[in-house]
Amino acid sequence: MERDERIDTAIVQLVSFLASQEKPSGLICETDDANAAASHGYATWFLARAHLLRGEGLVKFTEIESAASALTSIQHLDGGWGRSLDVRAPSDLSNTVCVMMALSTCRRCGIAVSETIWNGCEEFITRCECDDGGFSILASPQRDGGVASAAHGAVGLSLLERDRDQRLQRCFEYLSIYGSNATDQASAPFQLYGDFYMSHVIQYAPKEQRLRWSETTVATLLRSQEANGAWIDPAGEEFGTALAVLVLSSIK
Repeated sequence: MERDERIDTAIVQLVSFLASQEKPSGLICETDDANAAASHGYATWFLARAHLLRGEGLVKFTEIESAASALTSIQHLDGGWGRSLDVRAPSDLSNTVCVMMALSTCRRCGIAVSETIWNGCEEFITRCECDDGGFSILASPQRDGGVASAAHGAVGLSLLERDRDQRLQRCFEYLSIYGSNATDQASAPFQLYGDFYMSHVIQYAPKEQRLRWSETTVATLLRSQEANGAWIDPAGEEFGTALAVLVLSSIK
């Protein structure tokens, strides 16, 4: 079997698996999953991207519509999304930005996402924004989450419209100061996760910063690859390796 054929087969099998996991509520996750919102967010994001790339023959518009509807139905009262499906629970920046990227891709498929949803996102992102341009994972209590949180915040800002350029500039100024700081303890365990989100927003940074980030990231990833070819991450080797490959493939 040729490489492209194997990839196509794997994508079709993954789409079939996700379809088999859909619950009556439209959620593509186990409701008792500690990371249910993120699980459904990533599943929705993948399905929407697959629809954009391969069309109706692979993923039907109605499937994307159902997944997006389920995603908006679990938006928390504070405007974001969190690990819990309880809408009264506090949201966090990581889950919120994951869902925002999924919904943004759904909109590119032609699915309407109400302004009320996006207004809630903006309010939550704003409450996580620190005075120095960095971001806190939680809106309250607010605590600078380091480089990885700032990368999440930058992606969130890039998906908004109000004062986007000015706020992104402040965030990139923060990242230019702390982005190469090896003693950033807050981000150290989540380096790959931060790099993954940076790869989605680095095009908004000044050219010199883009080149510096690309060179540093490639060097760091190549240096940290294990002898078995994997990358280590708190969520497991499979997750870490997938993130590293996605980051490397995004760097031209």
